[in-house]
Amino acid sequence: MYGVRGGGWASVLASSAMNEPKVERPTAITVICVLMAIGAVATIPIVLAASSQLPGWYTPFVLASAAVGLVCMVGLWTMRKWAVYVYTAMTLIGQVVLFATGLWVAQSIIIPAIAIAVMFSQLGKMR
Repeated sequence: MYGVRGGGWASVLASSAMNEPKVERPTAITVICVLMAIGAVATIPIVLAASSQLPGWYTPFVLASAAVGLVCMVGLWTMRKWAVYVYTAMTLIGQVVLFATGLWVAQSIIIPAIAIAVMFSQLGKMR
């Protein structure tokens, strides 16, 4: 009933994506996306290698954060506003967790804050 041939949800999603105006992705957003992808992919083996030395809840938390980061990266790549909001919320939650566990250092917010500032500066170009 909802297969690709018969239309359904796949064709609705495809046609709605085709009807959206093309948005040019700024270079700064492209750079942020590439850095986010590298960061998320690099985090996985580092955290898994150190998981025996970390609290039991920390490894799943970091892996979930990396997954959300990748989803946000896709949203930013496609110039979606929700990606900025989700990344900002994820960053705030991560900072609170670091602070609450005594692992927070000022350097942990510098790069995310710069990325968030750039994202918000480009929000008007996003859909």
